[in-house]
Amino acid sequence: MRVFLTGIFACFLLLMTVQTGMAQQAELPTWDVGLTWAIGKPDIDLTFTYTIMDMTVDVTGSGSYYVIYKVGAIEGQEYRVDVTGGLDTIMDIDISGVSAGQQVSGFMQLTMTTKLDGTVYYTKNELAVARADETLDIDMDFSGSVTGGGQAVGLNGSLDASGNMSITFNPSLEIFDFPITVGESWTAESVATVTGSMSGSMSFKMVVDGGEQSFSEPISESLDQTVNVSLSVSCPRTVDIPLASTCYELVVSGTGMAQACPFMPASVLYYSPDSGFVVAAELPFCEALSSASFGSEEDIPLFGEFMGGEETIALSSVTEQEARDAIAGIGAEGIDIVLIGAIVGIVIVAIAAVLVVVRRKLA
Repeated sequence: MRVFLTGIFACFLLLMTVQTGMAQQAELPTWDVGLTWAIGKPDIDLTFTYTIMDMTVDVTGSGSYYVIYKVGAIEGQEYRVDVTGGLDTIMDIDISGVSAGQQVSGFMQLTMTTKLDGTVYYTKNELAVARADETLDIDMDFSGSVTGGGQAVGLNGSLDASGNMSITFNPSLEIFDFPITVGESWTAESVATVTGSMSGSMSFKMVVDGGEQSFSEPISESLDQTVNVSLSVSCPRTVDIPLASTCYELVVSGTGMAQACPFMPASVLYYSPDSGFVVAAELPFCEALSSASFGSEEDIPLFGEFMGGEETIALSSVTEQEARDAIAGIGAEGIDIVLIGAIVGIVIVAIAAVLVVVRRKLA
């Protein structure tokens, strides 16, 4: 669960840190308080297949994702950037395979709302990431049934959790190397100190032969670790992006951040010199999910392979009003920001927990 906590927050941080603000050469921009940028995608395909033990999990689903970045203040030699956003998603999950020597099949439907407020601090002289503070709230509901060994098991449950996290880079993580030129490549190295905590519970009811049994698993995790970050960045070309004119394509990969963020080991970013910000991004999907792990294999085995779905999730430049309208319509209470990787991670945690319970029931 500790790796799971780290993945949620660090995935958010990596997305945040690379979303900053390029012509054949891009100079260091100057930001003013109130500057705002927005990116998003209205129709994310969340369809994929996951193999776990001798089970196959087929997921079909969709969602919409929007995020807004706003310069909230200039504090000494740093910019403070406030972030809000949202994702709306529904997933249908088919389960089939063998558990405890018995053929098992089932279906689940899952809905999820995640809220997150974040603040990231960038240095004025390099737009390097100095630190970030984040708070997270997760609400998830799922229901369905699993059949195995001649028994039908009805399931319904929920996950509720909240947490906070702080990350400091020493030295500040310089993802950009201004002025940026096509054909150039560089490295960014730092040591990230990560502290935080998460608490809550995951519970569900299992109905078998008219009888009901309840299960509850508390979530109580703390985090205090350091991660060596070493990124490689290259700029192979410029690309025309709607609403943002000519942008520099930046390809980011490396180690350290992938360790802290199993969902996003690499990214492609599109930096606009006119906007002074990254106005579009491509995030790997199944490749990133295949490297994910949570907790220990003995408790909840999540080591497997993801296939299908979108190879990358492309987030495009949108107007601020479009993003705000979309965010306002997401969830009954509204959402501030959602990490696609975190959502899929929690889906897999829920599926794995149910399979473990069913396996023990059949044993």
